[in-house]
Amino acid sequence: MFAKMSLPQLFEAIKADFHPPLFYILLKFWLPVAGNSEWLIRLPFVIIGALTVPATFFLAQLIFGKKSLAPTISALFLAINPLHIYYSQELRMYSLATLLAVLSWHALIKNRHLLLAILNSVSLFTFYGVALNIISQIIYLSISRQWSKRHFYSFLSVAIIFVPWLPTFLIQLDNGSYLKNVLPGWQTLSGSLTLKSLLLIPIKFIMGRISLQPQKLYFVVGAIMTMVFVSMIGLAARKKIARPVLAAFFVPLTLGAIISLKTPILGYWRFIHLLPFFQILVASGIENIHHKKIAKIVFVFICISAIFFNAFFWKNKQFHREDWRSFSELAISKNAIVVIDFPAPFAPLHHYAPVSFYISALDNGYKIKDDLEESVVAGLKDHNSVLVMDYLADLTDSKRMALKVVQGMQLKQVAVYNFNNLGHVYEFQKQ
Repeated sequence: MFAKMSLPQLFEAIKADFHPPLFYILLKFWLPVAGNSEWLIRLPFVIIGALTVPATFFLAQLIFGKKSLAPTISALFLAINPLHIYYSQELRMYSLATLLAVLSWHALIKNRHLLLAILNSVSLFTFYGVALNIISQIIYLSISRQWSKRHFYSFLSVAIIFVPWLPTFLIQLDNGSYLKNVLPGWQTLSGSLTLKSLLLIPIKFIMGRISLQPQKLYFVVGAIMTMVFVSMIGLAARKKIARPVLAAFFVPLTLGAIISLKTPILGYWRFIHLLPFFQILVASGIENIHHKKIAKIVFVFICISAIFFNAFFWKNKQFHREDWRSFSELAISKNAIVVIDFPAPFAPLHHYAPVSFYISALDNGYKIKDDLEESVVAGLKDHNSVLVMDYLADLTDSKRMALKVVQGMQLKQVAVYNFNNLGHVYEFQKQ
């Protein structure tokens, strides 16, 4: 929706979002080519995700040398990593931010200062979270005593380029703080500093967007997998040559935890750009195992685990994205009013069912609108039924006041539907 706006409208609307503009601008030029074809819209970011694999190979090769097995192993691990595969298929900025983060470290180690400034500037206007990557580069240069005037000017130029955008960023920051105060549940969802949030980062990095039941089994399996990977990272850390990768991985995580004391940012998806460095460290750790047979066992174990987690995800639809398409088809076929527990209709509905009639049950302060019942009555003059969505209601309307308003009207509940990751949808018709 942002990408379809004119640039002035985009720069105004983005103040209510919490992302920089570059991703939307790039998408703006691609949408006329892609049309409404889902796979074609996502294709550039799939390609970007795929390109991150050789980029990771060349970065690892630059650090560990051409004779090392770590570049090949890390590239393979990233290629079959469930989380990287998933987010490379998302129409989001994360795959581009990941590629830029890897390329920026390549430029840093090669002392290509102008390219470093360009890559860091582009990445910062793609995803704010990459700022932690830039800080990790500064810390690495400081600890390794490799600072030069050219490095200083490179990072200074990034800051200068960002200054004109700073007022918009501060507005976005204020809007984020407002949302956190109005919706307390948003803080937990965004990744506040808790043991669970910290544990989920390595678990998701390894297992992807799946879960196991009961939840204790999920955390037990996740803990075992994490111990294997952490052991490999520990072996990699023994060599000084791995310091750039250690800085690239651990500094952003540490800073993220510190920032989350004030503002929750520990959601694992905000650290997707660290996945290549994670895989490089694991690959280096395997190479550092003295017993080659054990190294082969660990290598095969990680490969088989990744393949299993991918297959488990693909087979179980409950882990897939929300089924907006099927819901939209229902709304159109029923000629229904759609009541939403949110201040505005969700973007996917505009894509799949732009002709449907939507009523936002909440105002901008996330309070139930006084005229909700009147709006439903007026809408029913031209529509056959009412569909009340439960999507995000736990966050925005935990007492289900919107549903209660519709239930209190002289309407008959005729059906309850359940769409994947959208929750229940309640259908009402005239008596």
